[in-house]
Amino acid sequence: MRGNRLARGGDPMKTRSQRRKERQEKISKTNRAQREKRRISRLVARRCVREEDHHMTAIMQSYAMRRKAERAAQRKAEEEEEEKTKQKEDKSTQPQQGGGEGEKKQESRQQQQRGGDGRVGQRGMKTRGAQRVPAGNAQLVRNRQPKVVTRSLY
Repeated sequence: MRGNRLARGGDPMKTRSQRRKERQEKISKTNRAQREKRRISRLVARRCVREEDHHMTAIMQSYAMRRKAERAAQRKAEEEEEEKTKQKEDKSTQPQQGGGEGEKKQESRQQQQRGGDGRVGQRGMKTRGAQRVPAGNAQLVRNRQPKVVTRSLY
């Protein structure tokens, strides 16, 4: 025989687990339990959103680093091509006499305009100050393309 035959109220043929399930169902229908459930679900949702933000931030950072490396490699390849074409032009027109300094000066000027020495992932000691972010809605233009100013996700 299941349960307690002498128990007042309730079905003596029900198991303890059945009684426990019925009790939980009855409690879950109350207003207080529903409020608590909503509150807990809000907390869980907030935590999930926070984790998702951190994940997206990490993805964006890795993408930014990858694009920076790609752009640096592309820029380096373009500079090498320009140097080759200049050398070919110089050789075809006339032999160069002591013109090595002029190229170095021009390269250093280009590097200063870009704000670094072309190495990927390393920052120079010199900072660019107010030129980095445009004032108001003005756009910076680099190589005929507007610079995209990204906002931090934090």
